[in-house]
Amino acid sequence: MFTHLIIFTLIQSGVQDQKVQFERLAAKVLQQGEFQERVIETARLFLGAPYQARTLEQEGEERLVVNLDAFDCTTLMDNVLAMSRAVQQTPVTYERFCRELASVRYRDAVVNGYASRLHYFCDWVWDASRRGLITDLTKELGGKVNPKVVSFMTQNPQYYPSLSDPVTYAAIKAAEDRLNATTRYRIEEADIASSEAGIRDGDIIALTFSKPGLVIAHVGFAVRVHGRVHLLHASSDLKKVVVSDQTVEDMIRSSNRFDGMMVMRPIAPQSDIHNPSQGG
Repeated sequence: MFTHLIIFTLIQSGVQDQKVQFERLAAKVLQQGEFQERVIETARLFLGAPYQARTLEQEGEERLVVNLDAFDCTTLMDNVLAMSRAVQQTPVTYERFCRELASVRYRDAVVNGYASRLHYFCDWVWDASRRGLITDLTKELGGKVNPKVVSFMTQNPQYYPSLSDPVTYAAIKAAEDRLNATTRYRIEEADIASSEAGIRDGDIIALTFSKPGLVIAHVGFAVRVHGRVHLLHASSDLKKVVVSDQTVEDMIRSSNRFDGMMVMRPIAPQSDIHNPSQGG
């Protein structure tokens, strides 16, 4: 699967520091039981970590960025999922974590230029569902067809220097066209409360965007507080990883950025050494 050389780039620390950080964190989740539990307990390890945007945007060749120190909402999600998957398998190593991170973050798990990164979260959902990393529960939980057209990147290339390359631009446009040819679902605001019974701690919740050009505005992990679903997420407002004070329903109702949500359930790797019968 990994047919291209992966070059590791680190943001705040050296390779050895990141490896030590991974080993310290991984040791805390090895004793957790079922995979879904391991996902949310891994996410909790990062509570209080600082928020940092655009950590993946680097000059030059596209490289796998490893940063376990600071996160935006998407990099929190992909690091948590990669770590949860890495500690399911033997041996548990930093190199395995890096492979899982590439698998979560890049189309077909291959780092092959800027366009191979799953920039649109709805593209991530499509790719991760196809490769068995997650199950998209949105339709099952009462979601209705979301007619939103994906176009923000190619309509706003000034925000993405890599799109100045015609080949890269064409590849992103092709990804948009494919996404716009697929059927997506959204749990609308009025249906969120009734969908909560089917949501488990550790499910991935994506808040859908109310404005044109983008499907997803924010992402985090479901966690119940007093029986209601809240979001464990990297908050740009609070500048750190937190569990939301509001329920997910109230977050959506109180913001004009959001018009609903999607729900995805992580699937355990096939080589689950802790619970071979667990399917996620």
